[in-house]
Amino acid sequence: MTSATTAAFAPLQAAAIPVHLCTPAALPALREAMTLAQRQWGQSSGFDASPARVLLLPDAGGVLDAVLAGVDLAQPMWQLAGLPRQLPAGVYALAGEARADDALRHLGWALKAAQPAPQLREHEAAAGLAGAIAEVRQLVNQPANQLGPEALAAAVRQLAVQHGGQYREWAGEALRGAGFELVWAMGRAGALAWWANRARASPPWRA
Repeated sequence: MTSATTAAFAPLQAAAIPVHLCTPAALPALREAMTLAQRQWGQSSGFDASPARVLLLPDAGGVLDAVLAGVDLAQPMWQLAGLPRQLPAGVYALAGEARADDALRHLGWALKAAQPAPQLREHEAAAGLAGAIAEVRQLVNQPANQLGPEALAAAVRQLAVQHGGQYREWAGEALRGAGFELVWAMGRAGALAWWANRARASPPWRA
């Protein structure tokens, strides 16, 4: 499935513009690594590395060379959430060594991405979470008259097949014999037949 969420990432091997996560305390050290022109640009822009502030640093030819993003270190999930709507199209990557909570940063980026959008180099765990959230978003945004029990069961079945998982479902009178008496009783009062289903990736179901 292609969506704004799942299209937020680029392949790991893609050339990328570095994004430096920055706090007021870390800003002086980052300035030391800049060219004189970049330091002057940052000062004239009033960039102070406070959360949600962004500074685009050009190279000597005026081409985007790096991004400084002011962040709150206590909120990794939302550190990059505002960036997709503030950056020009292109591929970006977090600068520096990998961090234990990078998956949350990438997920925050993906959840706020829009198309067409800049892309961040892929993070495997975040890409999986973003894809799952995109699937749920598509389901809950469907009109209630289109997403009845049977349609929801079909969506779960499709996911199980897509990911090589085990799937089992019960509908109508089969619910009673499978221990879903309450679901069966509630379904009798509705216009649509009720379903129960389970999906998992581990060993097959026992009879």
